[in-house]
Amino acid sequence: MLKMIKPVFVRKSERDTVAERERLEAKKEALEELAKRKMEMRKAETKQLVVEKVRKDEEIEKNKLLEEANIEDVETDDEINEVEEYEAWKFAPGCYTLAVSEPLPAAMYMHLS
Repeated sequence: MLKMIKPVFVRKSERDTVAERERLEAKKEALEELAKRKMEMRKAETKQLVVEKVRKDEEIEKNKLLEEANIEDVETDDEINEVEEYEAWKFAPGCYTLAVSEPLPAAMYMHLS
């Protein structure tokens, strides 16, 4: 024997209609779509920030290498003929003085000639 369920009266203001359910579902879908778009926009912004940071880092590294290269490119004439320059400095008057109380032995003068 089957038992029958007794119908219960539900007031109209308390009823959940099909239209109401559809409206709630549409609202929920719209919110989900909005959240999805926001997430995509954040991903794009993050990607753009990463690209900019990488570009800045590369630019800094490039400038650093250029500065190092420019420092090494400074042309000085010091390396042209070091031996001649040393000899010229060595025998230049007034470049050094010896404080001796006795005359130097003759052997010391031989290497100067």
